[in-house]
Amino acid sequence: MNLVNNQELKNRIKNVAQANVPDVRARVLAQAPMPTPRRLPSFRLAFGGAFALIALIMFFVWPTATGVYATVHLDINPSIAIDLDESERVMDVRALNNDAQDLLDAIDLNGINAFDNLVDILIDEAIAQGMMTDDNPFIMVDITGRDEAFIHELYGRLSERIPAHAMARIPNVEVIRGSAEDARPDEVDRAHQHNMSVQRLRLIEAIIEKTDYDFETLRDMRVADLMHLAREHGIEPRGNRPDMTPGPPNRP
Repeated sequence: MNLVNNQELKNRIKNVAQANVPDVRARVLAQAPMPTPRRLPSFRLAFGGAFALIALIMFFVWPTATGVYATVHLDINPSIAIDLDESERVMDVRALNNDAQDLLDAIDLNGINAFDNLVDILIDEAIAQGMMTDDNPFIMVDITGRDEAFIHELYGRLSERIPAHAMARIPNVEVIRGSAEDARPDEVDRAHQHNMSVQRLRLIEAIIEKTDYDFETLRDMRVADLMHLAREHGIEPRGNRPDMTPGPPNRP
């Protein structure tokens, strides 16, 4: 009988062990379910995408949709619209006709945030360019906004500030105070359509009722010419009715 050396015996034992002892680790791994990637329900993905889109839109739209607290129209014949926030900081200044664009082109609006300062500068430039003179001393002021008390305070202040600022150069300056706060929706729509204040629209329509002038002729007239026509035919701008609310009275 042949003797088996130590190495051969070790090899036999190893082979027998591998054949009869199960590979527990391999079996466990084979039987364990494979992990699957987590998937969000489709409605969650759709909602998330829609929410992101809405947030993006609101980021760009919110300031313009909600930030304007009041809009002031200053009308000499340069017709200018000024958007203000709740603190009376100037948000935007818009030219509503060619004369107004010429006026604004001559002014560096950068850094002019205070409304009162802007009004002074606009009056100074209108006088310097000969747009506001002794023959054209009228300026119409019309204000729309969310807060009646805010609007009323602005009207009162401008009715005093503009004459005080221009009096030395235009002694007969007159502020024609509007009443856009009581405008009907159809009036506001027509004013926007014609790119003018409600006050100018009302004055033009009142003149048309009493004269043979047409809208196209009147729309580009200076405020002075409109006022002379109105007074010639006994027309009083609707905004100049007696002021029954507390505070400074209306001025013609």
